[in-house]
Amino acid sequence: MKRYRKLPPVTLAIIGLNVLGMIWEYAKGSERILIQYGMYQGALDDGEFVRLAASAFLHFDIFHLLSNLICLGIYGFDLEDRIGPVKFAVIYILGIIGSGL
Repeated sequence: MKRYRKLPPVTLAIIGLNVLGMIWEYAKGSERILIQYGMYQGALDDGEFVRLAASAFLHFDIFHLLSNLICLGIYGFDLEDRIGPVKFAVIYILGIIGSGL
């Protein structure tokens, strides 16, 4: 019997946020947005906590975005299906925090 998967809502939301981030970068100027919202060493010491979340959805160029989305599509869909959307979201958020630290 075939198993039919549901669409993974968290993975699709993350993909959407990444695409919106790239559109925002192109609309406002990539370099400007990366300087304003990208992560740098000491940003959290300076109290710039918004960079922690924003930098997770910013990319240097379209190829950087596409490579991340391909990996997210390959692994995210399957992992979210296996562990559920809540656990997947928690793991993703912890990954964002960990990478920013």
